[in-house]
Amino acid sequence: MKISSKTFVIIWLVLAVLFGGYLLYRQLSALLPEGLLQMTGVIDGDRVTVISRVPGRVQKLLAQEGDVVTAGQVICMLDDSQVNAHVVEARQALDTLLARRQESAADIEVLKKEVPLAIDSAKAEVDKAKAQLTQAEAKAKQAASHYAAMKTAAQSAGVNPKALDETGLAASQAKADLTGAKTVVTQAMDALNHESLGWERVQAAQESLKTLDAQIEEAKTGLEKAQSLSVDPTVKAPVEGIIVGWAAGIGDYVAKDGPLVNILDLDHIYMKTSFRAEDIGYLRLGLPARIYLDLYPERFFTAGIGYLASGPEMASQEEQRPGEPQKYVYPAKLYLDSNPEHVVMPGHKAVAIVRWLEGVSWIRPRVKK
Repeated sequence: MKISSKTFVIIWLVLAVLFGGYLLYRQLSALLPEGLLQMTGVIDGDRVTVISRVPGRVQKLLAQEGDVVTAGQVICMLDDSQVNAHVVEARQALDTLLARRQESAADIEVLKKEVPLAIDSAKAEVDKAKAQLTQAEAKAKQAASHYAAMKTAAQSAGVNPKALDETGLAASQAKADLTGAKTVVTQAMDALNHESLGWERVQAAQESLKTLDAQIEEAKTGLEKAQSLSVDPTVKAPVEGIIVGWAAGIGDYVAKDGPLVNILDLDHIYMKTSFRAEDIGYLRLGLPARIYLDLYPERFFTAGIGYLASGPEMASQEEQRPGEPQKYVYPAKLYLDSNPEHVVMPGHKAVAIVRWLEGVSWIRPRVKK
C-alpha cells in the first residue's frame, strides 16, 4: 500500500507532538516545588591552624598529611632545651639579685644602729675637747698673766732671771696647749659632722635598695616569661580531623605562636556550592538544607546555610555553558548539623536541597548527582 505524502506529513507531525509532549513531561517532572532549590557541590571542612606554644625546633612529626587524628592525639614533638636554658639563666639572675638585696637590707639595718652610736660618740668627743679647751684657755690666761707680772716686777726690783725664764716658758707652753686644744675641738667637730652624714648614707642605701627591688621585679617578670614558654613540648590535635598540611618540618625552628599544622575539622563539615544570581533573593543564613551523597543513596544529612557571599562572582567553567552570556553566582557553604561517625569526608560530591519557603514538603533531588 502506498502512503501518500500528505499522510506521511501527518504521521510525522503526530510523532513530533508526542515526542515534544514527552520532553515537556520530563522537564516538568524535574522541576522542584516552589520553595525548594537544588544545587551541587563538593564536601569540604573548616581548617584549624595549630600553633606552637613554645619556641623551638621540630623534633618529631607523629602524623603525616592525610592522616586522620583524634582530639588530644600527640602529633608533634618540639625540642625545648633552649627554652629550659633560658629558664635556668633567668632563675639564677633572680637568685643573685635576691641575695644582693638580703645583704643590702642587712647592711642598712646595721648602719641604722651604728649611725646614732657613732654620732653620740662624736658628740662626747666634742664635749671632751671643748672642756679641755676651756681648761687650756684658763691655764694660758693664767700663765700669760703671771709672766706679765714677773716681767713688770723685774723692771722695778730684782727678780731671779731663771724664775723669769721658767715663767716665760710656762706661758709659752700654755699658749701651745691652747692651740692644740683648739685643734682637737676642730677635729672633734669635723668627726661629728662626718658621723652625722651617716643618715644620708642610710638614705642613699635605701634608695639603692629601691633600685635593686625594681631590678628584682624585672627579673621576676623575665623568669615568668621564660617559664611561660617552658610548657609541655608535645603538640596535640585540638580536634578530630585530617592533617591537610604541615607548616614546619623536622629541624625547622618555630617561634612561639608560630603555625605548625593545619587540620580539617571533621565536626565542622560543609558542602561548598553556589547559588544562581536570580535565586539570591530567596536566601538567607540559617535556611535548612538536606545533603545527599552517592555513597549513601538512601540517606540524607541535615544542614543549614552557614555562609553566603555578600556579592556575586563569575561562574566557573563547569557552571558556564559554551555560547551563553557570562553567568554570576553567589558562593555559599552548607554546614552539616552533625557528622555522625565522621562518615562525610572532604572531596565527596554532593547534591543539596535548600528550603527557603517554610512548610514546603521535602523531596529528593530530581536530577543525578
